[in-house]
Amino acid sequence: MRSPMVPSPTPNPLSRLLIFPAVLIAALMAVVFVLAAFNTDPPITDPDVYWHLTNARHLVTTHHFIRADTDTFTVNGHPWINFEWLSELPYYYAFLHFGERGLFAVMMLLAEAIILGIFLLAWLRSHEIRAALLTTWIAALLATVSLAPRTLLFGWLCLIAELLILWTYKENKNYTWALPPLFFLWINLHGSWLIGFVFLLVFIAANSITVTWGSIATTAWPRPERNKWLLITALTFAALFLNPYGWRLVAYPLDVAFQQKLTLLYVEEWASLDFHLFRGKLMLAVLLGMAALNLIRRRTWLLADLLLASITIYAALTYSRFLFLAAIVLSPLLALDLKDLLGHQAAKPNKPLINAAAIAILIFGVAHLYPTQTRLHAQVAAVFPEAALPAIRALPPNARILNFYDWGGYLTWNIPTRPVFLDGRTDIFVHEGIMKDYASVLNANQVFEILDRYRITHVLFPRGGPFPYLLLHSPQWHLIYEDPQTQLFARQPLP
Repeated sequence: MRSPMVPSPTPNPLSRLLIFPAVLIAALMAVVFVLAAFNTDPPITDPDVYWHLTNARHLVTTHHFIRADTDTFTVNGHPWINFEWLSELPYYYAFLHFGERGLFAVMMLLAEAIILGIFLLAWLRSHEIRAALLTTWIAALLATVSLAPRTLLFGWLCLIAELLILWTYKENKNYTWALPPLFFLWINLHGSWLIGFVFLLVFIAANSITVTWGSIATTAWPRPERNKWLLITALTFAALFLNPYGWRLVAYPLDVAFQQKLTLLYVEEWASLDFHLFRGKLMLAVLLGMAALNLIRRRTWLLADLLLASITIYAALTYSRFLFLAAIVLSPLLALDLKDLLGHQAAKPNKPLINAAAIAILIFGVAHLYPTQTRLHAQVAAVFPEAALPAIRALPPNARILNFYDWGGYLTWNIPTRPVFLDGRTDIFVHEGIMKDYASVLNANQVFEILDRYRITHVLFPRGGPFPYLLLHSPQWHLIYEDPQTQLFARQPLP
């Protein structure tokens, strides 16, 4: 008599998640945390965060959007739009309730979501988990260029969402309905929406023609499909105008690109990529690696991939801040190149208990190493003039302080009743000529003429440099306060 067949046990759903690649992904997340928490240039000291906090405080307390400057004595009353108002609010509420730890937490949640998104993009394109993991590790290192509590992180997260929509469309998964609401959200979060809109137009154009040339092969969409995409694009463009500033917010990124040349000249992240630095060398290695892999295996390129990669490479080489863009766009393409090179991997028995233990250890390690409020605040105090705040508060109400550029937002946040000379909102100061004069002072050029023009009574600057040195040796200026990092000068007699 034949014995009855015993059915194989149904795998535990949890054991399907506790696979070894999950351990590698958890390790990647832990490394991203370590890169942020133990960076020699602490991300929490990014100077822009304080004028963002100031903007959010204005919106929350007055319930009105900013339409003119109120924080400086140089451009007070001049028109200005808060082009990142929505992305400032999470940082503001986090700081309000949890201090610097809250800022760090929002930044880390965004950074981890972005890295997970890059992994998902790479895996969806390559369907090879090892290739996706390897390229995401590289992306995490490139992304350190903007690993700080910045509004830009919201923009990169939106770009990942857009690329997921575009690339899954190739696999007959239609989420195009999400593009208009995505861009409605994006324009209120950050000006990087323009990159996403250009990518959308390039994607549509590349799929509207048939190309068979060398390693490039693309088949055009049928006319009804092209018309559908044109309708989606029109709706997406219309959604951009659903913002508190109307067409001015839509036009703002063009103003940055074509009217703010001094912003590109003096802000470090807008400098060309430096191949002497680690990230520059890593970017070069990625490009050479992709070229070599394509020579070896000569895979077929979609025209959209080629165009988007070309735009991204140009942007990253021209402006170092776009290394983050390269991390997002190039990683899935590099995963495609690595897929065949890595070969087939034989299935190995799953060990869910060991994997669970490894993930638990990583989570415990991150929780244990999470920086304390004391440590984070000490990092801030080491970079910003915290010790000088009492001396600044004691100055006469009509004092006009020429402050260091990176300290403007910090001063306004901590002493809102004391207008500053300038802060990190570079756009308005470029348009009004303030940035040009500040650059002259910074280089000890026409110093006294500019100080007289703005009727400056006090100067707050870091120790060292040609400008403070000049004031130290001027009979008209006297040092009234100093600490290991700050010097405060007063004009004698006051004008």
